[in-house]
Amino acid sequence: MQEKIDFVITWVDGSDPVWLEKKQKRLTDLFEGETDQNSMDDGKERYRDFGYFKYWFRSIEKYAPWVNKIFLITDQQKPDWLDINHPKIRWVNHDEFIPTEFLPTFNSQAIEMNFHRINELSENFVYFNDDTYLVNPVIPKDFFENGVPRHVAIYDALVPWNRFIKTYYNNMEVIYRHFPGKAALKKSPFKFFNLKYGISGIVKNTLLLPWKPTGYVEMHVASPLRKSTISKLWELEGATIRKTAESPIRNYSTGVNQYLFRYWDIESNEFEPQSISIGKSLVMDQIDEIRKVIEGSRYKMICINDSVDFDSAIEQEIEELLETKFPIKSSFEL
Repeated sequence: MQEKIDFVITWVDGSDPVWLEKKQKRLTDLFEGETDQNSMDDGKERYRDFGYFKYWFRSIEKYAPWVNKIFLITDQQKPDWLDINHPKIRWVNHDEFIPTEFLPTFNSQAIEMNFHRINELSENFVYFNDDTYLVNPVIPKDFFENGVPRHVAIYDALVPWNRFIKTYYNNMEVIYRHFPGKAALKKSPFKFFNLKYGISGIVKNTLLLPWKPTGYVEMHVASPLRKSTISKLWELEGATIRKTAESPIRNYSTGVNQYLFRYWDIESNEFEPQSISIGKSLVMDQIDEIRKVIEGSRYKMICINDSVDFDSAIEQEIEELLETKFPIKSSFEL
Protein backbone atom coordinates (compact mmCIF):
# COMPACT_ATOMS: atom_id res chain seq x y z
CA MET A 1 0.00 0.00 0.00
CA GLN A 2 1.35 3.41 -1.00
CA GLU A 3 2.20 5.68 1.94
CA LYS A 4 0.56 9.07 2.02
CA ILE A 5 2.60 11.83 0.43
CA ASP A 6 1.60 15.46 0.98
CA PHE A 7 2.84 18.55 -0.82
CA VAL A 8 3.91 21.67 1.06
CA ILE A 9 3.93 25.00 -0.76
CA THR A 10 4.93 28.38 0.68
CA TRP A 11 3.55 31.60 -0.77
CA VAL A 12 3.63 35.31 -0.02
CA ASP A 13 2.06 38.38 -1.61
CA GLY A 14 4.86 40.89 -1.19
CA SER A 15 2.63 43.79 -2.32
CA ASP A 16 0.10 43.36 0.49
CA PRO A 17 0.15 46.64 2.49
CA VAL A 18 -0.74 44.95 5.79
CA TRP A 19 2.07 42.45 5.35
CA LEU A 20 4.49 45.18 4.27
CA GLU A 21 3.72 47.29 7.33
CA LYS A 22 4.29 44.32 9.62
CA LYS A 23 7.59 43.51 7.93
CA GLN A 24 8.79 47.09 8.04
CA LYS A 25 8.06 47.36 11.76
CA ARG A 26 9.85 44.10 12.47
CA LEU A 27 12.93 45.04 10.46
CA THR A 28 13.10 48.53 11.94
CA ASP A 29 13.28 46.96 15.38
CA LEU A 30 15.89 44.47 14.15
CA PHE A 31 18.20 46.98 12.51
CA GLU A 32 18.11 49.29 15.51
CA GLY A 33 20.33 46.68 17.15
CA GLU A 34 23.86 45.75 16.21
CA THR A 35 22.88 43.24 13.51
CA ASP A 36 25.30 42.88 10.60
CA GLN A 37 23.05 44.01 7.74
CA ASN A 38 25.59 42.90 5.14
CA SER A 39 24.79 39.28 6.00
CA MET A 40 21.05 39.86 5.65
CA ASP A 41 18.96 39.34 2.50
CA ASP A 42 15.72 41.30 2.17
CA GLY A 43 15.72 41.55 -1.63
CA LYS A 44 12.41 42.17 -3.39
CA GLU A 45 12.82 38.94 -5.35
CA ARG A 46 12.24 37.06 -2.08
CA TYR A 47 8.63 38.22 -1.89
CA ARG A 48 7.54 39.23 -5.39
CA ASP A 49 4.41 37.61 -6.84
CA PHE A 50 3.83 37.66 -10.60
CA GLY A 51 0.34 36.18 -10.56
CA TYR A 52 1.55 32.76 -11.76
CA PHE A 53 0.52 30.85 -8.66
CA LYS A 54 -2.69 29.45 -10.18
CA TYR A 55 -0.55 27.60 -12.70
CA TRP A 56 1.15 25.74 -9.87
CA PHE A 57 -2.19 24.31 -8.79
CA ARG A 58 -3.10 23.50 -12.38
CA SER A 59 0.19 21.66 -12.83
CA ILE A 60 -0.40 19.62 -9.67
CA GLU A 61 -3.93 18.64 -10.67
CA LYS A 62 -2.77 17.67 -14.15
CA TYR A 63 0.45 15.85 -13.34
CA ALA A 64 0.15 14.70 -9.69
CA PRO A 65 -3.53 13.95 -9.03
CA TRP A 66 -2.43 11.25 -6.57
CA VAL A 67 -1.19 13.76 -3.96
CA ASN A 68 -2.84 13.25 -0.58
CA LYS A 69 -3.08 16.85 0.69
CA ILE A 70 -1.65 20.23 -0.27
CA PHE A 71 -0.50 22.35 2.67
CA LEU A 72 -0.43 26.03 1.68
CA ILE A 73 1.80 27.92 4.12
CA THR A 74 1.23 31.68 4.36
CA ASP A 75 1.30 34.62 6.76
CA GLN A 76 -2.43 35.32 7.05
CA GLN A 77 -2.67 35.59 3.25
CA LYS A 78 -4.49 33.63 0.58
CA PRO A 79 -5.03 34.19 -3.15
CA ASP A 80 -8.51 35.57 -3.91
CA TRP A 81 -9.08 32.91 -6.56
CA LEU A 82 -8.17 29.91 -4.38
CA ASP A 83 -10.83 27.62 -2.91
CA ILE A 84 -9.36 26.99 0.54
CA ASN A 85 -12.30 24.68 1.30
CA HIS A 86 -11.19 22.24 -1.35
CA PRO A 87 -10.90 18.80 0.34
CA LYS A 88 -7.25 18.47 -0.65
CA ILE A 89 -6.15 21.90 0.59
CA ARG A 90 -4.99 22.74 4.10
CA TRP A 91 -4.43 26.49 4.51
CA VAL A 92 -1.89 26.89 7.33
CA ASN A 93 -0.79 30.22 8.79
CA HIS A 94 2.61 30.72 10.37
CA ASP A 95 1.20 31.06 13.88
CA GLU A 96 -0.35 27.60 13.66
CA PHE A 97 2.99 25.80 13.68
CA ILE A 98 5.90 28.22 14.21
CA PRO A 99 6.61 28.95 17.91
CA THR A 100 5.59 32.45 18.96
CA GLU A 101 9.15 33.38 19.88
CA PHE A 102 10.14 33.21 16.19
CA LEU A 103 7.23 35.34 14.89
CA PRO A 104 6.63 37.34 12.88
CA THR A 105 9.06 35.93 10.34
CA PHE A 106 9.76 36.85 6.72
CA ASN A 107 12.53 34.30 6.41
CA SER A 108 11.73 31.25 4.27
CA GLN A 109 14.58 29.37 5.94
CA ALA A 110 13.06 29.91 9.38
CA ILE A 111 9.71 28.66 8.08
CA GLU A 112 11.35 25.53 6.64
CA MET A 113 12.98 24.72 9.97
CA ASN A 114 9.54 24.23 11.54
CA PHE A 115 7.72 22.13 8.95
CA HIS A 116 7.74 19.12 11.28
CA ARG A 117 5.37 20.97 13.61
CA ILE A 118 2.53 21.18 11.05
CA ASN A 119 -0.48 19.26 12.30
CA GLU A 120 -1.74 16.47 10.03
CA LEU A 121 1.22 16.74 7.65
CA SER A 122 2.35 13.27 6.58
CA GLU A 123 5.78 11.93 7.52
CA ASN A 124 6.81 11.93 3.86
CA PHE A 125 6.12 15.17 2.00
CA VAL A 126 7.41 17.13 -0.96
CA TYR A 127 8.37 20.77 -0.48
CA PHE A 128 7.76 23.19 -3.35
CA ASN A 129 8.64 26.83 -3.70
CA ASP A 130 5.91 28.71 -5.53
CA ASP A 131 8.13 29.17 -8.60
CA THR A 132 8.44 25.42 -9.22
CA TYR A 133 5.94 23.79 -11.58
CA LEU A 134 5.35 20.25 -12.77
CA VAL A 135 5.65 20.08 -16.56
CA ASN A 136 5.21 16.35 -17.07
CA PRO A 137 3.56 13.54 -15.08
CA VAL A 138 5.15 12.45 -11.81
CA ILE A 139 4.44 9.39 -9.69
CA PRO A 140 5.06 8.81 -5.97
CA LYS A 141 8.26 6.85 -6.76
CA ASP A 142 9.72 9.99 -8.30
CA PHE A 143 9.98 11.32 -4.74
CA PHE A 144 10.01 8.37 -2.35
CA GLU A 145 11.00 4.75 -2.79
CA ASN A 146 10.88 2.06 -0.10
CA GLY A 147 9.87 4.71 2.41
CA VAL A 148 12.94 6.92 1.91
CA PRO A 149 13.38 10.09 -0.17
CA ARG A 150 15.07 10.14 -3.55
CA HIS A 151 17.99 12.56 -3.80
CA VAL A 152 20.76 13.50 -6.21
CA ALA A 153 23.98 12.67 -4.35
CA ILE A 154 26.56 14.49 -6.46
CA TYR A 155 29.33 16.23 -4.55
CA ASP A 156 30.01 19.90 -5.21
CA ALA A 157 33.06 21.95 -4.25
CA LEU A 158 32.24 24.85 -1.95
CA VAL A 159 33.61 27.95 -3.67
CA PRO A 160 32.79 31.39 -2.17
CA TRP A 161 31.46 32.99 -5.36
CA ASN A 162 28.54 34.70 -3.58
CA ARG A 163 27.31 35.25 -0.04
CA PHE A 164 24.72 32.47 -0.26
CA ILE A 165 27.59 29.96 -0.22
CA LYS A 166 27.94 30.71 3.50
CA THR A 167 24.63 28.90 4.02
CA TYR A 168 26.09 25.84 2.28
CA TYR A 169 29.11 26.04 4.61
CA ASN A 170 26.80 26.29 7.61
CA ASN A 171 24.89 23.22 6.44
CA MET A 172 28.05 21.22 5.87
CA GLU A 173 29.52 22.19 9.24
CA VAL A 174 26.56 20.40 10.79
CA ILE A 175 26.99 17.39 8.51
CA TYR A 176 30.73 17.05 9.15
CA ARG A 177 30.17 17.17 12.89
CA HIS A 178 28.12 13.99 12.62
CA PHE A 179 29.44 12.35 9.44
CA PRO A 180 33.14 13.23 9.10
CA GLY A 181 34.23 10.39 6.82
CA LYS A 182 31.69 10.10 3.98
CA ALA A 183 30.51 6.86 5.53
CA ALA A 184 27.40 6.61 3.32
CA LEU A 185 29.52 6.52 0.18
CA LYS A 186 31.74 3.82 1.66
CA LYS A 187 28.74 1.74 2.69
CA SER A 188 26.68 2.23 -0.48
CA PRO A 189 29.03 3.36 -3.28
CA PHE A 190 26.51 2.67 -6.01
CA LYS A 191 24.18 5.30 -4.56
CA PHE A 192 26.89 7.84 -5.37
CA PHE A 193 28.36 6.34 -8.53
CA ASN A 194 25.00 5.92 -10.19
CA LEU A 195 23.97 6.25 -13.83
CA LYS A 196 20.95 8.32 -12.78
CA TYR A 197 23.43 11.17 -12.26
CA GLY A 198 24.85 10.90 -15.77
CA ILE A 199 28.50 10.46 -16.65
CA SER A 200 29.30 14.00 -15.49
CA GLY A 201 27.89 13.29 -12.04
CA ILE A 202 29.95 10.12 -11.68
CA VAL A 203 33.10 11.95 -12.80
CA LYS A 204 32.41 14.79 -10.37
CA ASN A 205 32.01 12.41 -7.44
CA THR A 206 35.24 10.67 -8.41
CA LEU A 207 37.23 13.91 -8.59
CA LEU A 208 35.78 15.30 -5.35
CA LEU A 209 36.10 12.11 -3.35
CA PRO A 210 39.19 13.36 -1.45
CA TRP A 211 38.03 17.01 -1.37
CA LYS A 212 37.01 18.77 1.85
CA PRO A 213 34.73 20.47 2.43
CA THR A 214 32.21 19.40 -0.21
CA GLY A 215 28.55 20.19 -0.49
CA TYR A 216 26.09 18.69 -2.91
CA VAL A 217 24.83 19.76 -6.32
CA GLU A 218 21.47 21.48 -5.89
CA MET A 219 18.71 20.79 -8.42
CA HIS A 220 16.67 23.63 -6.87
CA VAL A 221 13.34 21.98 -7.62
CA ALA A 222 10.76 20.32 -5.36
CA SER A 223 12.41 18.35 -2.57
CA PRO A 224 11.15 15.18 -0.83
CA LEU A 225 11.54 15.56 2.94
CA ARG A 226 10.65 13.72 6.14
CA LYS A 227 9.28 15.18 9.35
CA SER A 228 11.37 12.75 11.38
CA THR A 229 14.59 14.10 9.83
CA ILE A 230 13.72 17.67 10.83
CA SER A 231 12.81 16.54 14.34
CA LYS A 232 16.09 14.64 14.61
CA LEU A 233 18.09 17.71 13.62
CA TRP A 234 16.29 19.87 16.18
CA GLU A 235 17.15 17.24 18.78
CA LEU A 236 20.84 17.13 17.84
CA GLU A 237 21.46 20.66 16.54
CA GLY A 238 18.84 22.75 18.26
CA ALA A 239 21.18 25.67 18.99
CA THR A 240 22.26 25.88 15.34
CA ILE A 241 18.75 25.66 13.95
CA ARG A 242 17.45 28.15 16.48
CA LYS A 243 19.81 30.80 15.07
CA THR A 244 18.06 30.42 11.74
CA ALA A 245 14.56 30.40 13.22
CA GLU A 246 15.27 33.53 15.28
CA SER A 247 16.22 35.68 12.28
CA PRO A 248 13.15 37.38 10.70
CA ILE A 249 14.93 37.58 7.33
CA ARG A 250 17.66 35.48 5.76
CA ASN A 251 20.96 35.69 7.57
CA TYR A 252 23.76 34.07 5.59
CA SER A 253 26.20 34.44 8.45
CA THR A 254 24.39 32.10 10.85
CA GLY A 255 21.60 30.50 8.85
CA VAL A 256 21.08 26.96 7.58
CA ASN A 257 18.33 25.96 5.18
CA GLN A 258 16.21 23.01 4.12
CA TYR A 259 19.08 21.55 2.08
CA LEU A 260 20.43 20.40 5.43
CA PHE A 261 17.56 17.90 5.69
CA ARG A 262 18.51 16.41 2.34
CA TYR A 263 22.20 16.22 3.23
CA TRP A 264 21.34 14.48 6.49
CA ASP A 265 19.30 11.80 4.71
CA ILE A 266 22.10 11.26 2.21
CA GLU A 267 24.83 10.97 4.84
CA SER A 268 22.58 8.75 6.97
CA ASN A 269 22.32 6.49 3.91
CA GLU A 270 18.54 6.80 4.08
CA PHE A 271 17.87 7.72 0.48
CA GLU A 272 17.61 6.32 -3.03
CA PRO A 273 19.28 7.92 -6.08
CA GLN A 274 17.26 10.51 -8.00
CA SER A 275 17.59 11.15 -11.72
CA ILE A 276 19.16 14.46 -12.70
CA SER A 277 16.34 14.71 -15.25
CA ILE A 278 13.78 15.15 -12.49
CA GLY A 279 13.87 18.90 -13.03
CA LYS A 280 15.66 22.01 -14.23
CA SER A 281 16.22 25.35 -12.52
CA LEU A 282 16.44 28.51 -14.62
CA VAL A 283 16.18 32.26 -14.06
CA MET A 284 13.48 34.34 -15.67
CA ASP A 285 15.64 35.90 -18.35
CA GLN A 286 16.58 32.44 -19.72
CA ILE A 287 13.35 32.51 -21.68
CA ASP A 288 14.45 30.25 -24.54
CA GLU A 289 15.56 27.54 -22.13
CA ILE A 290 12.36 27.95 -20.10
CA ARG A 291 10.31 27.40 -23.24
CA LYS A 292 12.24 24.23 -24.11
CA VAL A 293 11.68 22.74 -20.67
CA ILE A 294 7.98 23.62 -20.51
CA GLU A 295 7.29 22.32 -24.00
CA GLY A 296 9.65 19.33 -23.82
CA SER A 297 9.52 15.85 -22.32
CA ARG A 298 12.96 15.48 -20.72
CA TYR A 299 12.25 17.12 -17.37
CA LYS A 300 9.36 16.65 -14.95
CA MET A 301 9.70 19.97 -13.13
CA ILE A 302 10.94 23.48 -13.74
CA CYS A 303 11.92 26.19 -11.28
CA ILE A 304 11.59 29.66 -12.81
CA ASN A 305 13.73 31.69 -10.45
CA ASP A 306 12.98 35.36 -9.95
CA SER A 307 15.89 37.48 -11.12
CA VAL A 308 16.45 40.98 -9.87
CA ASP A 309 16.87 42.51 -13.31
CA PHE A 310 14.94 41.34 -16.34
CA ASP A 311 13.08 42.81 -19.29
CA SER A 312 9.45 43.49 -18.30
CA ALA A 313 8.32 41.78 -21.52
CA ILE A 314 9.70 38.51 -20.16
CA GLU A 315 7.15 38.53 -17.33
CA GLN A 316 4.34 38.50 -19.90
CA GLU A 317 6.07 35.92 -22.06
CA ILE A 318 6.40 33.49 -19.16
CA GLU A 319 2.73 33.94 -18.30
CA GLU A 320 1.80 33.13 -21.90
CA LEU A 321 3.93 29.98 -21.80
CA LEU A 322 2.25 28.84 -18.58
CA GLU A 323 -1.22 29.70 -19.88
CA THR A 324 -0.58 27.69 -23.03
CA LYS A 325 0.70 24.76 -20.96
CA PHE A 326 -2.14 24.95 -18.41
CA PRO A 327 -5.19 26.60 -20.03
CA ILE A 328 -7.79 24.68 -18.04
CA LYS A 329 -8.93 26.07 -14.70
CA SER A 330 -8.23 23.64 -11.86
CA SER A 331 -10.73 22.44 -9.28
CA PHE A 332 -8.69 24.40 -6.71
CA GLU A 333 -9.83 27.70 -8.26
CA LEU A 334 -13.09 29.45 -7.42
